[in-house]
Amino acid sequence: MKPIQFFLIATLVVLTGCHLMTNSGIPKAVTADSVIQTAGGAQGIWLKGGSESEMLTLHRLEVDRTWHATIATGTVGQLLAKYRRAVEDNITSRGGVLSKASFVGTTNDVQEFSFDYAWSANEGAVHGTASVDSAGELLIEVACNEHPK
Repeated sequence: MKPIQFFLIATLVVLTGCHLMTNSGIPKAVTADSVIQTAGGAQGIWLKGGSESEMLTLHRLEVDRTWHATIATGTVGQLLAKYRRAVEDNITSRGGVLSKASFVGTTNDVQEFSFDYAWSANEGAVHGTASVDSAGELLIEVACNEHPK
């Protein structure tokens, strides 16, 4: 980085009073294919594609992930319940502290879930949903954002 670039960035940070974010890794970890594949392994999950968008600034990281999938056995609610537990485990294993957790459904049949967490000087949120279309294909959506407190 050139000295003038450093000076301009440092000046901007001082003038705006904003804190630069240190990335915890949680947003990318909870939206990884491996997490949903492990959660749905016993149900014979097959990922058929999807999309991912990521926005990273000096002060925020947002990751939105969508999967299209099928499962051989069980229900979408059972899959989302297992994925919810995997997301919670990922947050806490990376040093995150849950401040709020909620879900719609029962512990073994989840239609929607969310977590708020703190990590170091950051706070973040994860929200997940799942549904079945008319052809029987699953649509699983998760969004995670993290920013300085």
